[in-house]
Amino acid sequence: MLMVAYAHRISGDFARAKELDERALLICHRQFGEDDPVTLRAANNLGVSLRLTGDFLQAADLDQKTYLRRQEILGSNDSETLLTLNGLIIDLRESGEFVKARVQQEETLERSVAAFQHPDNPSVMRASRNLAVACRKAGDHPEALKLASDTAERYRRRYGDDYPDTMAANLNLAIDERHAGNLDAARRLGEETLTRYRATLGLQHPHAVSAQI
Repeated sequence: MLMVAYAHRISGDFARAKELDERALLICHRQFGEDDPVTLRAANNLGVSLRLTGDFLQAADLDQKTYLRRQEILGSNDSETLLTLNGLIIDLRESGEFVKARVQQEETLERSVAAFQHPDNPSVMRASRNLAVACRKAGDHPEALKLASDTAERYRRRYGDDYPDTMAANLNLAIDERHAGNLDAARRLGEETLTRYRATLGLQHPHAVSAQI
């Protein structure tokens, strides 16, 4: 069921993914217990689906619990622990806690760099991308542009232009270019990213629709 929910989430059917993730978490709790890695993965996935459907407060509550359990069982610098922590910080950011989210994201990036020792590690790149958004939301547009540009380039180099995280990084960069007054660059990158979203995900996928705004 976890993979079916993931498939719905990737296809853009976030509501159905949330329903399946809720069922999967209940089943995992019954069969494996709350501390089993599969249960914790199911909890993390439900947090993602809650976030994608706009329920940031419930996502934050679940992500906080999942983060603490993963931290205790897997360790503070495990990639799965940091994955949930990044989600929790996004919950805070999207709930309006911009300054708090930025501070915590900076700490998470430092932990990721110390743990994995490579700028192109997925955990490091995820934290860098999220920090760029946190800086923008907190009003630090120059730092956001610097981080977004560096992170987008690393995603392109490692994964190529059509990788979902690369497209997300490019869209973030387009937004930061616009805030910096670089309207031609913002328009060009935004249009390129929209074209790639439509080609890879379809015209009606939520990511493709949001890229038009």
